[in-house]
Amino acid sequence: GTNLVVMGSSLGWQCFFGNLWMSGFDAEEATEKKGSCIGYEILGSQVGIAQKVALKFGLEDSITFVQEDARKADVSNAKLIWLNTYAWPQDLKDELLAKISNEAPPNAIVLSYDPITSAPASPVTDHILEQFRLEAQVDIETTWDPQIKAHIYRLAK
Repeated sequence: GTNLVVMGSSLGWQCFFGNLWMSGFDAEEATEKKGSCIGYEILGSQVGIAQKVALKFGLEDSITFVQEDARKADVSNAKLIWLNTYAWPQDLKDELLAKISNEAPPNAIVLSYDPITSAPASPVTDHILEQFRLEAQVDIETTWDPQIKAHIYRLAK
């Protein structure tokens, strides 16, 4: 099954790092894991580059990149869901929260660069938001925001 799902996978670095981390930083084991990460990205140019890197390093059996809307992601077996949704519109984030709440397994970890909230008049109910239990916040530095926090949630349902 898929251990890691990345929504907005860009060039794939979260899948590459996640695959290596899940294999105990053993490069040989990383190539043997089957279906450990799937990255969803709508930009074909990004998916193409990520697929080439996976192929070059023999990771095509353990990492998959698809050019598809994250709302179609299969999160049913995900242990970790990485949301690269920082710049996405709130209504799309709301749709993803409802999807994860309904489809992801209990205790799945959800990592987001922004706090999980919903927009006013959103279809995301308080019941859905309450399922995302904040476990930790980690300060990180990025090129696009030098003082951003990664928010780590556990899905409690």
